[in-house]
Amino acid sequence: MYEQDWILRQIYLTVQMIAKLVLNKETARYEIINEIKNTDSDILYIRLSKLIDIHAFNEAENLLYEYMDQRSEELLHVSIDFYNKLNEFDDKTLEKNDYSRQEIIDGLEKIKKIFGIAF
Repeated sequence: MYEQDWILRQIYLTVQMIAKLVLNKETARYEIINEIKNTDSDILYIRLSKLIDIHAFNEAENLLYEYMDQRSEELLHVSIDFYNKLNEFDDKTLEKNDYSRQEIIDGLEKIKKIFGIAF
């Protein structure tokens, strides 16, 4: 139990550090600024959110990586928001949907590597 709490906290801290140090944001939550004219990142965020809502975690992660060639600040923000949301699910829900806490950690490490973030 303590190990699980430690892992949850490490994921949370990694997300918060990227938000603060790289994006200069207080929160990892991505927000759509203009509801009328959505950016590519907004559209991706909406699609990911719908997949997360139905617990299609692997499909959502695959979709996220389809956009990685853009490497924009907005895409980084969508990415850390995505893994932060997955981290909010309990282990039972993740496992039931063929996903794990380790995949969240691995995903964040991959994002850090893609965007050249080192800490």
